[in-house]
Amino acid sequence: MNCKPGDLAFVIRDEFPENIGRVVEVLALSPPEEDDDGLYWDVRFVGAPGPYSDWDRPGVLAGYDVECCFLDGQLRPIGGIPVDEVQCDEVTA
Repeated sequence: MNCKPGDLAFVIRDEFPENIGRVVEVLALSPPEEDDDGLYWDVRFVGAPGPYSDWDRPGVLAGYDVECCFLDGQLRPIGGIPVDEVQCDEVTA
């Protein structure tokens, strides 16, 4: 599993080229949580709505929305340095 709820992720593969490189917020596992293709996540696009297709007509534009779902393998979490509430080291002058 690449992602978890609360992650920001890049879309790395999609049937709509304009979604590739977009940033999404991972919301939750999408029911059904897994099928033959793998795990699906409900996501929210950061910024403008994105194109999506119907389950029974892949690749055919069904509309634009701020929320849709992606396979786990279509997403790459955006990593970074963990931020702690407590500052561990201080530099004194």
